[in-house]
Amino acid sequence: MANKLALLVLPGASLAGVGVWQDGRICLQEQVRQTFAATDKQGMDSEFFTLSVDGRPVRLADRTLFSVDGAVTDERAYSFIWLPAFLAENDHQFTAGMSQAATLHPWLRKQHALGATIAASGAAMLLLAGSGLTQDMALPLSVPLQIKARKIDPRLRLSQPTDLADRGDIILSPGAAHDAAAVMRGLQRALTHGIGRYLSALYGLPEDEQHESATPQMERAKLLLEQTFASNMAIQMVAERLSISPSAFTRQFRKAFHVSPKAYVQDLRLFSAKTMLERTNRKIDDIAINVGYSDSRLFRMMFKKATGQSAREWRANVQTEKGL
Repeated sequence: MANKLALLVLPGASLAGVGVWQDGRICLQEQVRQTFAATDKQGMDSEFFTLSVDGRPVRLADRTLFSVDGAVTDERAYSFIWLPAFLAENDHQFTAGMSQAATLHPWLRKQHALGATIAASGAAMLLLAGSGLTQDMALPLSVPLQIKARKIDPRLRLSQPTDLADRGDIILSPGAAHDAAAVMRGLQRALTHGIGRYLSALYGLPEDEQHESATPQMERAKLLLEQTFASNMAIQMVAERLSISPSAFTRQFRKAFHVSPKAYVQDLRLFSAKTMLERTNRKIDDIAINVGYSDSRLFRMMFKKATGQSAREWRANVQTEKGL
C-alpha cells in the first residue's frame, strides 16, 4: 500500500499552482532517494498522480493542454490532494465550471473520510466548501471571488486573503503567493517530518516550531539529521559536516533542543516506521532496515517500548481504524 499523492487539475487551472506541485514532486523524489539511499532504493514508496474530473487532458489557464493519469472515479485512497486555483474568463464560464466540478463533492468527502489532507487554492476552495468540508472555517478569498462565493452560498464564512487557513486536515490558500506553503504543509503531513522540513527549507518557508536557543549551526545540524537518520553513521556524519567532535555536537544539540542527537534520531526512525507501517504493505523486517536498524529484533523491541504495542499490532489497529 504505497503512499499516494494527487494533483487534481480543473479546466483553467493556474500554471503557478500546477508548477508548485511539479517542483515539489521533483524535489521530494530526489530527497527521498537520498534519505533512504543507504538502505533502500524505493524509499517511501510515494506515488504521484495527476487527475481530472473525467480522466481527459485539461486546458490550463494559458490554454495549454495538460495530460493526466486518470479520473477521480478510481478507488485509490490518497494521503494528500492538491487543488490549484482555476481561472474563468467570465461569470458564465465560472458558473459552468463550478457545476461540472460539483460532481467531485462525493469523491472529496470520501477521500477526506479515508484520512486525506486536502489543500485548495483560490476558487478551488469553493469545491471543498460545497463538499461540506469547511463548515468551521473562513475562506480566505479575494474580493472578486468573495462576490461570486456569496452568490453561490450567502452563508459561507469569508475572510481577508492575507494568509493560509489551516485546520490540519484542510488547508486553504488565498492564491499563488501562498500556494507553495500550502503544498509543502500537505506534503509534510503525508510524509516523514524530516523530508517535510527539507522541502520547507528548500522553499524558504517558515517552520511552525521555533527554538530560541538554537544557533544556525544547530538548526542546520537538525535538518541534516532529518535527512540522514536512516544511516547508522548519521550522528558522526553530521558532526564531521559541522567540523566539530561528536561529543561537542551532542552537548550543543542537547542545549539547543533539550534532546540528544541519538534520541532525536530514534524519534525520526520511529515516526518514519509508523508512516511505512500505515501506508505501505512492506514487511516489518524490511521497514526496520529502511529506517536504520540492521537488527530487526532491536527495532521490534524499540517499537514496543515506545508505543506499548508490537509493530504488527500497531499496523493492524491503525488500518482497522481507517477501515483499510
